[in-house]
Amino acid sequence: MINAIPSSYRDPGGFVFKYDGLFYRIIKYNYQKEYDFLMSSGLYEELVSKKLLISHREYVLPEQVEPDTYKTILPEQIHFISYPYEWCFDQWKDVLLAFLEINRISLSYGLILKDATPFNFTFHKGKPVFIDTLSFSFYKEGKPWLAYRQFCESLLGPLVLMKYNGALWSSEFASSINGFPLTFISKQLSWKTYFKPIVLIHIHLHAKYSSHQISGKKGTSGMNKSKILALMEFIRQAIVEWNPLSDRVKNWNDYYTTKIISQSYLTEKEEIVEYWIRYIKPSQLVDFGANTGNFSIIAAQYSESVISVESDSDCVNKFYCANKNKSIQKITPIVADIMQLSPGVGWDNMERMPLVKRIHADTVLALALIHHLCIGSNLPIGLFASFISSIVQRYAIIEFIPKTDPKIQEMLASRYDIFQNYSEAEFVKQFEEYFELEDIRIIASVNRTLYLWRKK
Repeated sequence: MINAIPSSYRDPGGFVFKYDGLFYRIIKYNYQKEYDFLMSSGLYEELVSKKLLISHREYVLPEQVEPDTYKTILPEQIHFISYPYEWCFDQWKDVLLAFLEINRISLSYGLILKDATPFNFTFHKGKPVFIDTLSFSFYKEGKPWLAYRQFCESLLGPLVLMKYNGALWSSEFASSINGFPLTFISKQLSWKTYFKPIVLIHIHLHAKYSSHQISGKKGTSGMNKSKILALMEFIRQAIVEWNPLSDRVKNWNDYYTTKIISQSYLTEKEEIVEYWIRYIKPSQLVDFGANTGNFSIIAAQYSESVISVESDSDCVNKFYCANKNKSIQKITPIVADIMQLSPGVGWDNMERMPLVKRIHADTVLALALIHHLCIGSNLPIGLFASFISSIVQRYAIIEFIPKTDPKIQEMLASRYDIFQNYSEAEFVKQFEEYFELEDIRIIASVNRTLYLWRKK
């Protein structure tokens, strides 16, 4: 039996489903005209060639699908779907710019995107890609931009909040996946933003107009194709040079240059980790506490894909910007706190899956992390071991930091030492519940130990 995945219930034109381990999309007869035009007009080829739209091929399943099925397509498979509340500032910005560019190109063919949710994008091969093939609709000259309000609430508004109030606003999107009300966005912004034309027009005045709008009257009325294109270009020019506002003093994005214990320690650790990963050859590696991605880059040389997980949005933004135009296309950086990973949200708490359900790790990397969790956040070592076991399929590379380490001593200087069970013996005991020890390397200069664990 063919069942839609939980996030695919909204569109009457079709749905996504999983069959025999792969994701397919049903296109119903009521979307036949739009789909045929998309494929025959040249728009599909142009968007795919510019890496703006996910590619697909038509496919005939060996068993019966729904009777109103016009086509079944098999999209290019994406190893990991990230969600908007896991993106840094520049990821959001690039998604918004990609959305505007897709619309600009589509309008030249007589089509336009009918909705403006950021969930129609994910990151693939280092760049944002549009994954909803059924989102294109015909544009009729003189009609308004029907997705304009959703665009302001779900794409532009969150980026504005991040720009002027800090990157932590990205995580707030998890509590409002259909977008923030314009009046809410407007109230969060300072009076200074009234002097920013893009914010004044599309947020403040739009919010004021919407609250007094006559029932049934569409926004952006009196528009036509040329005006919509001009409006989109105005928005593009305004945001293309935007830079993020840090939420705090930057503590971690210069870790490898100023805060690392010693360069010799880093070099030796890099050599050990690279040797092990070259031996493992992971299919998908997850780097927890990735910082600015130093070890994710090493892992990408020998892994099919890498998910780089870091709680500091400044670090993720620095890493993303430094590498998005390079050949490192295997890495997907996300903003996520291992102590509070993205939950399931939306309808039945399943519309948007929790992060732990989207990660399928062949290998886990957790370097210089355990003390932040077990000392900084009071997490028992046993819970950490259990979590890693639940995530990983084959190997775990874990660095243990002893309590005598200067970094832990700094952490304990302003608090009580209640961590009597934090020891290397306890670490080994707890991990041996789920893993067998494959290799161990001591970095003598700093008295830190790297463990290579193989799952039982």
